[in-house]
Amino acid sequence: MWLNVVANLPDVANVANLHVTLLYLVFCSMPIDIFLRLVLRNRTIEIR
Repeated sequence: MWLNVVANLPDVANVANLHVTLLYLVFCSMPIDIFLRLVLRNRTIEIR
């Protein structure tokens, strides 16, 4: 059983890295969307 766990460690590491990268991309893309929305709202208010 321990040999199987050690043999599967690289797969677990790859899955964890995928989840971390996905979370990183989501958390990095969300503030940019919020920032762009705020900027667009400010511009629409200025245009009006």
